[in-house]
Amino acid sequence: MDDLSCASERIGSDRLLSIQNVSEITGFCPVVASRLMKESGREIVVHRRKYILESSLLAYLRELERR
Repeated sequence: MDDLSCASERIGSDRLLSIQNVSEITGFCPVVASRLMKESGREIVVHRRKYILESSLLAYLRELERR
């Protein structure tokens, strides 16, 4: 599974997003997208690759919006 196909992988009704997917969604560069995933406290690391559930990313962005 490469990074570009991860957005189509679903866990229940949730998408599993890679750093590249988060970068595309947010418009941030991959380094900032990776930091955002880690900062959220909800990143999933599998074989040295970072992922985050789409709902977790959106929930974290909503938290930031309220600050």
